[in-house]
Amino acid sequence: MQVLEILDALAETPHGSTALLTSKNWPALLQSTVPPPITASIDRNAYHNAFTYKTAQDLLTMQPELHQRISDWVFVLRFTPDATALFEHVFNLVRWHVPQMESSDAPDWLAPLTQRLLVSTGIAYTDAARSRMAIVQLSAVLVGCYPTQFLNLLYGSQLLHKSTSEPAAWIFLQHRLIDISSSVPYLLELPDVNYRPTMVLLACCYELVSALTYFLVERPAAVSGDIDDFEAESSTAKSEADGGSDKLPFNPDLLLKLREDVSTICSLTIEYLRDRFEVSMATKTLGPTRSGMISATDRLGFFSKDVGRPTMVEDPLVFHQLRMLSLWLREDEGEVLRTETANSMIEVVLGLYGMAEHLRSPLLMILEQCQYAPDGLDRIRYSNGWTAMVSDLESIARSRAPDDHVIHCGLMIIDILGPVAGMAVAGGTDIDEWKKFARIATQLDADGSADLLDLKAAVAMLAIDLLRENQRPSSGGSTQLRKKLLAVPSRLLAARNRMKEATVEDLDATVETIVRSMV
Repeated sequence: MQVLEILDALAETPHGSTALLTSKNWPALLQSTVPPPITASIDRNAYHNAFTYKTAQDLLTMQPELHQRISDWVFVLRFTPDATALFEHVFNLVRWHVPQMESSDAPDWLAPLTQRLLVSTGIAYTDAARSRMAIVQLSAVLVGCYPTQFLNLLYGSQLLHKSTSEPAAWIFLQHRLIDISSSVPYLLELPDVNYRPTMVLLACCYELVSALTYFLVERPAAVSGDIDDFEAESSTAKSEADGGSDKLPFNPDLLLKLREDVSTICSLTIEYLRDRFEVSMATKTLGPTRSGMISATDRLGFFSKDVGRPTMVEDPLVFHQLRMLSLWLREDEGEVLRTETANSMIEVVLGLYGMAEHLRSPLLMILEQCQYAPDGLDRIRYSNGWTAMVSDLESIARSRAPDDHVIHCGLMIIDILGPVAGMAVAGGTDIDEWKKFARIATQLDADGSADLLDLKAAVAMLAIDLLRENQRPSSGGSTQLRKKLLAVPSRLLAARNRMKEATVEDLDATVETIVRSMV
């Protein structure tokens, strides 16, 4: 034990921690009789102290050592009955250090680690809550680091669970859905001091269900439910090494059951978000505080040291609930969930809209699906949705060099406003409303960006559609301008259709000429 105390003391110093990380004898210590939790504690301290003083170039240089160290720990996992402490340690190594490494290739340790996560699900460990948290956190952080490779290994695994002989991936998903369904109905009753651990667990579970949706969307044959497709894919998938595949290992009955379970989770989530919104409005805990928004690098709340319940906008759980719901609404083909969402969530969505950048995309995706529900467009129109989205579009036009994500959100806004615009005109609206969109189009500076030019053209098209539909009499000068502009759509549409053949600069000049004639 004196040797371990010396190693622990070395791990607390910058030079000592670096020496430990580069030591060639570390695997021998891991395979010795020293209890893994003790060596894990030393290793954790060494990494934390060493990486604190490293530059970005140093981190790249240390990448092979880090992956080798994780491989050593995964080897130890194979011979450890209760892997909870080691899952926690590998989670800390991955969440702190792997995202800083510039590599998209899956490391050698990913496949055996995924298999151990699958076979460990449902095992009655001594501390069930702690082991569940360790498995869920590690799985969620691996989704972020290696989305395609890890999902193929996790949800495409051909492993069968020992206790039920069902696919291990199925058991894994069922446990995550049970975690959600058993906790969400009671979240509002949970004391604030106990909220954060539950929030992190559920945020990770929602992240894993969102990842399942990505997995399903990218594999249409696997989700069709056709038995012939399933049998053909199963015979191919069984030949994959390490049990990993890009095909689901579920038969059609299990897949149907999974869809029903996820839809049930969505309904529970809608009810919770509605109740949370009403409570937040009553207690004035809806919007952001001076502590700021959720960090883009910590959407799961791993690094937060805050104790208590954050505001609704700043809550990582709310972000993951909205994202899962928005993704599943796109995937689900039934009308029941869309109708339920439109009836219960439009007020919530528009209440949160504009309060946080990280919520913009999932909120727009939910609104996009709500418009297909009966009375969905009416609810968006009469809930101030038009004003909120037009205001957001104006803020996008004012921003300098918006990134691809912001441009995509702008296009989603246009897709939603288009159908709503027809209703607004039919019901009566400001005769000059089209001019607002014309001004937005002139403010958007494409500057060599094909995506931004597409947004600019889409805004101009919406302005022209409003102008065409609103046939209210106006002054003579305006009438001449109207006649001129009503001939524009064919030119503008042709410009958009030629984007792949023409240069962005030529098209930008074409669109710019058109939209400037509108104001």
